[in-house]
Amino acid sequence: MSTSEKRPVANGVAIPADPHRWKALGVLAAMQFLLVLDLTVVNIALPRIGTDLDLSPANLVWVVDAYALTAGGLLLLGGRIADLAGRRRMFFTGVIVFAVGSTLAGLAPTGWILVTGRVIQGIGDAIAAPAALALIVVLFPETTERAKAIGIWGALAGIGGVTGTVISGVLTDVASWRYVFLIALPVVLLVLVLGPRLVKESRMAHAARPEFSGMIAGTIGLAAVIYALLKASANSWTALDVVVPLIVGVVLLALMFLIEARSSRPLIPPAFFANRTRLTANAVTLVNAAAFGSFLFILSLYVQRILHYTPLAAGLAYLPIGIAIGAGLVLGSAMIPRVGLRIVLAGGCIVTALGLGLTVALLSPDANYWWQIAPSMVVVGLGQGLLLPSMTTTALSGVGEQDAGLGSGIQATMTHAGGALGLAILVSIAVRYASDVGATSTSSPEAELAGFGLALGIASLSMFLAGVAAAVLVAKPAAQPTPDTGVNTT
Repeated sequence: MSTSEKRPVANGVAIPADPHRWKALGVLAAMQFLLVLDLTVVNIALPRIGTDLDLSPANLVWVVDAYALTAGGLLLLGGRIADLAGRRRMFFTGVIVFAVGSTLAGLAPTGWILVTGRVIQGIGDAIAAPAALALIVVLFPETTERAKAIGIWGALAGIGGVTGTVISGVLTDVASWRYVFLIALPVVLLVLVLGPRLVKESRMAHAARPEFSGMIAGTIGLAAVIYALLKASANSWTALDVVVPLIVGVVLLALMFLIEARSSRPLIPPAFFANRTRLTANAVTLVNAAAFGSFLFILSLYVQRILHYTPLAAGLAYLPIGIAIGAGLVLGSAMIPRVGLRIVLAGGCIVTALGLGLTVALLSPDANYWWQIAPSMVVVGLGQGLLLPSMTTTALSGVGEQDAGLGSGIQATMTHAGGALGLAILVSIAVRYASDVGATSTSSPEAELAGFGLALGIASLSMFLAGVAAAVLVAKPAAQPTPDTGVNTT
């Protein structure tokens, strides 16, 4: 252990590291893999779900949006409650809630029951995900081990997002779409059996009862903004069902900051947002979620609508991304101790930008998978592998164990909000530009490709600018955050 690193102390004696911390990490990471997987696992199964449950396209979109809206809107609240009520307790509560939602969705006889199951899944995600990352912060107080643990956690989460598409294609083709939800249950059972033996309770030390009015306003406001962004992906930005919730959401979020600033017992300490490195990392998280989420969505449309892949082939087509993310994780983990978080974070953004740009350059209506699709997937995957651990670790820069749940909730919220933002802006640009091109062209595939290319080009530029911002704004000390010692573990 380097002299710059500190362990938590009690009565002047350093508290030894938890001997079960790596096994506990395995349990927490497995659940996070499952939570992220469920964000994308329904994508390829949607047509079959619509046919079996007689759901119109307008109603079918809520099979995806119900989960994203609920989880994204409640993550911030879930993270802070975990700090106050106990991170272990909230993690396992979230796991159980998620299992209930998965069971209901998998057995749903009607569309509205399926959507209800997805809402319950989203609530479980919002409770479990920030608590899991906060527990990792507590389990790994040393800088080097924490960075490695967050790298593993983040990489499995990223691979989960890609694997969801693969699993969706395979299960939809060879079995039933219902298994895309029921497959969660064995993982949940494993977590519930092994987790309680490995994960110890922790919460904020000496926490006064905070005022929840600001957080309630922020939770409703965030949900309203995400709802508006999701609606904007299919409607005009001037439509009432976009403008009204967007305005309401922004007003409520502003009200939250006003309440918190004036409160003597704020739920979010005002100083939390004063850290430039942390703010930059969360902004990068937002941009990356928008760019990468749009890439996966557009790629799914491309291979199925333009190249006419079957659901099984479309799912398997994503395998190179998952493999490349794993390779990027290994490379990034080796680079972080040598060159620091700032370089790896900026580098991951730039590599992702190059991969998105390569995708634009290679798009064609009769593309060869191995020469024109897989290469860009590999480059994007490598970039994501570099980004996932460095992005999460940097977003938690300077976050002590007192505020671990809050920091985790904010970072997870940026991921969900970024995904909604990507669908609302980039996918809408793709669709509308394709419509404009199609009005003057007889080739529908060419028009769609033009829309895809424009959207991915914007995503590439956004990631490049995010990389520049990371290189300029992230402070060097972010590579060695000093952990807070004021944790109360029981």
